[in-house]
Amino acid sequence: MPNIVLYFVAGIFLILTSHFLNGESWSYTGFYFVRLIYGGQTLNGELSIFWFMTVYVITVFLVVMIISFIKSIPMQFLITMVMFGIGTAQPHYHFFSIQVGAMVG
Repeated sequence: MPNIVLYFVAGIFLILTSHFLNGESWSYTGFYFVRLIYGGQTLNGELSIFWFMTVYVITVFLVVMIISFIKSIPMQFLITMVMFGIGTAQPHYHFFSIQVGAMVG
């Protein structure tokens, strides 16, 4: 929770600083606050490094879910390795768009 609070405090500070230094419109600045809440790839400019916090929060949530609901350690390991594989293959998104018709015939 402290990391999430720091994320929003630093994000708000940087957005407001950027607003005044770059002379951005209030509508742009307001929309940037929405992007800060959503996180991830929507952040750019001064907040582009903040993608890490979105990944961190999702990772902590998934780890807690795996540890809490799956008691078998080998199964936890298997799920973790599958998720790691999907995560490292994600930049190669074309891998997931294989056309079934092309494989059949």
